[in-house]
Amino acid sequence: MGFWMVGGELGRTLGPIVIVSTVRFMTLRSTPWLMIGGLLASAIFYLRLKGVSGRPLNEGRGLPWRQALQAMGPLLGPLVGIIVARSFMMSALTVMTVISVMGRYLFNSPIQGDYEMVTMGTAITVFLFLPYCHLQRGNVVVDLFLSWAPRRVQTFFDGASGLLLSAIAGILAWRMIYGGLDMHRYGEVSYILALPIWPIFPMAVLALGLLSAACLYTAFRDFREMAR
Repeated sequence: MGFWMVGGELGRTLGPIVIVSTVRFMTLRSTPWLMIGGLLASAIFYLRLKGVSGRPLNEGRGLPWRQALQAMGPLLGPLVGIIVARSFMMSALTVMTVISVMGRYLFNSPIQGDYEMVTMGTAITVFLFLPYCHLQRGNVVVDLFLSWAPRRVQTFFDGASGLLLSAIAGILAWRMIYGGLDMHRYGEVSYILALPIWPIFPMAVLALGLLSAACLYTAFRDFREMAR
């Protein structure tokens, strides 16, 4: 994961705070100015990125697969379980959505609460996908200022961004624990099916904890590669 990708994730996190603060202190009439700023920023990024190569930055030979499996042993077991659970969950949500849509249009009888189940299931599967995605370097990397830098400099920033993302994931996991406890204490449920909300939080905490560990692992690997 590139250093600048962390900035992008922070921007996506801060975006809702910016719009809510703007509406709160400057009223809705000020939001068009934010839209203009967003369009200008998108145009600038497009002009800067349209010529960027899509090839990965780290093209060196990796470890043999046996050594890679041994190195990833502490993470591999939980990740396999998470991947399998996520796959079954996504398959079930997909089948349920198809049945509900067909029932709605053919028989005017959709599955009650399908939107709630899809919303909650998607939230869980997105969290469960994050550790594996990071280990596979599946995140989008936007390197506007480091594409010209030597390989060691790029590797250093990859490791630094891994440490930063590990800290962010750890903080989010810590706060999600308190959020889940509050949801359980107040008995928050969904509107139609009255499904409890709190069971989502333990899965999110587990996934964020594994994401933090995966980020530490990749950061250590990057720093070790830089030291060679």
